[in-house]
Amino acid sequence: MAASRNLLTNLRVKITIYILIGAVVFSGVIILVTSHFLRQTLTDSLVNQGRIVASSIAELAAEKLIEEDQVGLKKISEKYRYYLSNEYIIIVDADY
Repeated sequence: MAASRNLLTNLRVKITIYILIGAVVFSGVIILVTSHFLRQTLTDSLVNQGRIVASSIAELAAEKLIEEDQVGLKKISEKYRYYLSNEYIIIVDADY
């Protein structure tokens, strides 16, 4: 009787440990998949927002670049500087 009771207690402990290990592994997989998906989605969103801002600036600044209007370019870049959490705007002269 004591051996049977010890066997049941030992079996319960093993089942509990297996369930806990399974839950930890499953939770880890879910966290990794969610993290990867979220990182990919946020990266794609930031890239798309950057393209939108860059194309808007390019459309507005084309005439100012042709006219070499530095004040107008500065106004355009200042307008979009604080748009959508931009850190900086690079303006490059192709001749240099």
